[in-house]
Amino acid sequence: MANMIVSKFADAGFGQNQQLAALANAIAESALDPAARANPPDDGVGLFQISRRALGSGHTVQELEDPATNISLAIEAAKKASDFAAAATLQDAVAVFVRKVMRPADVAGQVARRLKIAESLQTSA
Repeated sequence: MANMIVSKFADAGFGQNQQLAALANAIAESALDPAARANPPDDGVGLFQISRRALGSGHTVQELEDPATNISLAIEAAKKASDFAAAATLQDAVAVFVRKVMRPADVAGQVARRLKIAESLQTSA
């Protein structure tokens, strides 16, 4: 799943910082389990825990569990955040992805958590 996320974000024109930010978010959201489900009321599904009430509106659970569909929806949302593509640092890429794409309840806490994941990925790459 990690390779698929990184390659799909690269194919969409995103650089290494953005690829690592996306991967860190998927790890934090689902531990890279495409069948992951969030407890109600969140109703998040798949790698990026795409909500059926927001980004995943109009999609079935089965569609959102498909890694290609889930990643594609995350990429669509990321493309709408122009500052994500323009992020010059890993920290900025993670912060924008969390704030504008994932939008968790605890933004500051999740930025810090996901940045640690991204930094660990960067050092192991």
